[in-house]
Amino acid sequence: MGKMQGGKAPPDARSPDYSQGRDFGPIPPPKMMGNGIMGSVLFNQLEVASSQGKINSGYDVDAWVGTDWNRLALKAEGEAADSKLEDARTELLWRKPVDIFWNTELGVRHDSGKEKRRTWLALGINGISPYWLDLSATAYVANQNRAALRLEATYDWRITQRVILQPTVETNLYSKDDAERDIGKGLSDLQAGLRLRYEVTRRFAPYIGVESTYQYGRTADMLRAKGESTNNAVVVAGVRLWF
Repeated sequence: MGKMQGGKAPPDARSPDYSQGRDFGPIPPPKMMGNGIMGSVLFNQLEVASSQGKINSGYDVDAWVGTDWNRLALKAEGEAADSKLEDARTELLWRKPVDIFWNTELGVRHDSGKEKRRTWLALGINGISPYWLDLSATAYVANQNRAALRLEATYDWRITQRVILQPTVETNLYSKDDAERDIGKGLSDLQAGLRLRYEVTRRFAPYIGVESTYQYGRTADMLRAKGESTNNAVVVAGVRLWF
C-alpha cells in the first residue's frame, strides 16, 4: 500500500471545479426540479346540494402555475341555483413558501353573484400543521374602511387507502355592516361539512356528504328581517378532480 497523502493535493489532482470551466457543448444542461415551470388544477368540490326539495350546485377550485418558489394561484368557489350564480368568490394570488409546510399569499379577491360586487386586497397564510391539519387564514381590506378575516380548517382521515373522510370548517368575520350583501359586523357565519370520498384514482374521487351553514349576530338579524333562515343543512354529492 502506498504512503497516505496529507497536506496538499498532488499536482495532477482534479480541480474542485470538476468541469474546469467546460460547458455542455450541444447537450443542454440538466434541469433542477425546483426550477421548472409546473402547474396543477384541483377541484376540491364539484357538487350538487339538496335541501327541502331544492337542488343547487357548487364548486371549489384551487389552480396554480409556477416554480417551487413562486406561483400564480387562482382560488375560486361559488354556488348556483336555477342555473344562475348566487354567490362567488374569486382570488388571484402570488403564492410563496416560507418553509416546507407553509405558504404566504398576496393578491386580490373579487366577490360576485346576485348581490353587489366587492373587490378586496388579500394577504394570507396556509399550510399543514402538526397532525396534518390543513389550515388557512386570510385577511382582506377594501374601500370604505372595510376589512374581513377568513379562517379555514380541513383534515383528511384515511379510513383505508382509498376511502377518506374529510371534515371541513370555515368562518368569516367582518369589520362593518354590508347591507347590500346581507353581511353584518363581527362573526358573520360558520360553515361545517363532512364528506366521504372514494379515490378511484388519486385524480378522480366521487363523494357524498352533508354541510351546514349558520349565520350569527348582525348577519342573522338582517336575514331574519327578510324572513330568511339563519341556518341551513344540505346533502351533497359530487366529485373531486385533480389535473
